[in-house]
Amino acid sequence: MLRFKLDYRFKCNYCGREHYTYIKRVIVEPDAIEMIGECLKELNIGYKGLIVQDINTKRIAGDRLKQILKEENFKVYSVIIERPDEKNINKVESEIIRCGVDFVLGVGGTSVLDVAKAAAWKASKFNKKIPYLSFSTTAANDGLSSAAASIYEEKSGVENKVSKATAPPLAVIVDLRIILKTLENPATAWMIPAGCGDIIGKLTALKDWEMGKREKEEYYCEYIAGLTKASIDDVLKNSERIAAGELEGLREQVYSLISSGVAMILAGSSRPCSGAEHLFSHYLDLYAIKKGLPLGRHGEQVAVGERLMALHYIKHNLEGWWKEAKYQPEAILQFFKQVKCPYTISQIKISKENAVEALVNAPLIRPERYTILHKKPLNKKEASSLVNEIEAG
Repeated sequence: MLRFKLDYRFKCNYCGREHYTYIKRVIVEPDAIEMIGECLKELNIGYKGLIVQDINTKRIAGDRLKQILKEENFKVYSVIIERPDEKNINKVESEIIRCGVDFVLGVGGTSVLDVAKAAAWKASKFNKKIPYLSFSTTAANDGLSSAAASIYEEKSGVENKVSKATAPPLAVIVDLRIILKTLENPATAWMIPAGCGDIIGKLTALKDWEMGKREKEEYYCEYIAGLTKASIDDVLKNSERIAAGELEGLREQVYSLISSGVAMILAGSSRPCSGAEHLFSHYLDLYAIKKGLPLGRHGEQVAVGERLMALHYIKHNLEGWWKEAKYQPEAILQFFKQVKCPYTISQIKISKENAVEALVNAPLIRPERYTILHKKPLNKKEASSLVNEIEAG
């Protein structure tokens, strides 16, 4: 179920801050694609839009969306992007300005959505505010509803992936029949399991956040933490239906991803949803970029990172880990097996040496974000032992 109120501004009883959920419409239905015209008319944001897509999502959904909107008397332009980098953001921004559009509709997975939201945000700084809407064709991570965009940026001839602040989507639309097709296609069947990995990784993120509050006096909000935890629980409760590809199970997974994105919107950062498990994944990404290798799949890397961090917590900070049986390492492993999410470094094609290096050096990526890897840094011997333990499982 959706665990937050749409377009809701409120004074939080837990942290005292004012929160705003921002998103005005969420449509997660079979054939949601057919509801795009109704959604835009209800939002009342104008009749001229730009569809941002890649060559694959154009075929999967972009062409149909354009046809529907034209039939509903919208003036629709489109642009195809190749990768999430400054060049493609500038390309989309130029189209936004040239066409004088009222809104941007991102159609695709996280990379496409990141370019769409970043370009809309950038164009809004110099012209009128350009709302961004998310039409996600995958359920692989929580980027479909978040305000952050992960973008390749080059400095001094070196390319890295950085997180850029943007505005959240005004609406999130997910067609469950399109999501189901990703599970049925061998080339994309990894996406839904990876989305499960991204959600379960928040078990570590929440404990790291609690520790940051307790030991470093960080800002912390029980309401936001509760929203994130509920997202985890909803996926765990629906594991059988997700694994079977049932529409209701997939709906709950998508709702969980959306709610996670909203938790980050409310916190004003990724803190509720990104801890040591994500630092592990980020280090693997940086290593791949440096070596000119293909990036791994985010949710899969987070899943493996989650297993490593759960064991690390229990070995070195037992009082800090969850007490519930469903959050223990063995239960996490069984969940990943059930939904067919990779759970060892060999399954995600990472060498032991690379994994050990990531565990030892991950805290250096964000020294200000206090995690279990900052509280109890690992040496190579300890990191190797953790890797051996999850490989055996």
